[in-house]
Amino acid sequence: YSSIVVGGGALINMSALDIDLSDGTRGSYDISATWEIPSLMGLVHRVPVLWNAPDVPYMIREEHLDYFRTLVKTVDYLSVRNDNSFDNLVAAGISADLVRVVPDSVFSLSISGKTNQEVGQFSNRYVVLHLNNFITQETLSKVSEIVGGYCLENELDLVLLPLSEPH
Repeated sequence: YSSIVVGGGALINMSALDIDLSDGTRGSYDISATWEIPSLMGLVHRVPVLWNAPDVPYMIREEHLDYFRTLVKTVDYLSVRNDNSFDNLVAAGISADLVRVVPDSVFSLSISGKTNQEVGQFSNRYVVLHLNNFITQETLSKVSEIVGGYCLENELDLVLLPLSEPH
């Protein structure tokens, strides 16, 4: 990967939601996995992590602050979508100088002198693949082969849009 982009709605928090699962049971959806896992992947694989205008809807609770600050320090670009999110990050001890308040701008990211290619800008010819946590490993392998081959044959960039916990 050239970069990992985390963006979207009210993602940056330490909450879990009760959800209905496909087998008819109830389960817990850990929203923090939508930003924690990509941030850790970027750290482990030395890939820039870009937080592109997610919402930080709540103040981070005291018991999570050290962990939260540690992960945020690994982020290469940090923007949020509103002043409330900015205020919640600053209240959590994140330097105001590191946080930008911007509209959603995933297609035009640029970071301090780096070219768009270096921060993960993709061409105007791309395929977006959305996955969720119900896909089996066997299906994922087949989808990867088919979509990857199609993108190579047609000179398309592949943009992964993981939701829930497939990251």
